[in-house]
Amino acid sequence: MTTQETYTIKDAARQMEVETHVLRYWEEELGLTIKRNGQGHRIYTEEDMALLNNIKKWKNQGLQLKAIRLMLSEDGKLAVPQEVVREAQSLVEKSGKEPVPTVENILLDERSSKAARLQFLLENLVSRAVQENNEVILKELDFQFRQFEEKAQEREQRHWEREEEHYRKLDELLCQRGRRRDKRKRRPRQNG
Repeated sequence: MTTQETYTIKDAARQMEVETHVLRYWEEELGLTIKRNGQGHRIYTEEDMALLNNIKKWKNQGLQLKAIRLMLSEDGKLAVPQEVVREAQSLVEKSGKEPVPTVENILLDERSSKAARLQFLLENLVSRAVQENNEVILKELDFQFRQFEEKAQEREQRHWEREEEHYRKLDELLCQRGRRRDKRKRRPRQNG
């Protein structure tokens, strides 16, 4: 029986080219199950490292942790619905290319367009998330809409303040010119 290589958090972070706090954050936010040694220190397996590599690639491709969380099962492993895997494989086979074993490879394939990855997320993961977390999503959407409205109100307020300032300065300028004109009228003309 071969023993699997393991990594400390420092070694894993170095290999992933991220800070250790990033790995801790991902573990917490994504609900990853990382084993611990007798002293309670994290021990990363090759499987954990592969998952972390995928997470880093997804992050680099622009996915948010919320979207990545939807792609993971409760035990923190990649969980793509089997019907999506079959559909993706049939699309690949129809294209005449070599079959790809998992949707994960399609998601990570640099040739896959962002639109294809987005479509995958929208069609499969978002609908699952809505079913599982309807209340949380509604609260998040409400929060996002409120933020959008507040920013729009702030922009409108700044616009009106700038416009008001512009007209105030214009009034001051006109008043100054009117005073100068009045002063010139009051001065007696001196004949040279």
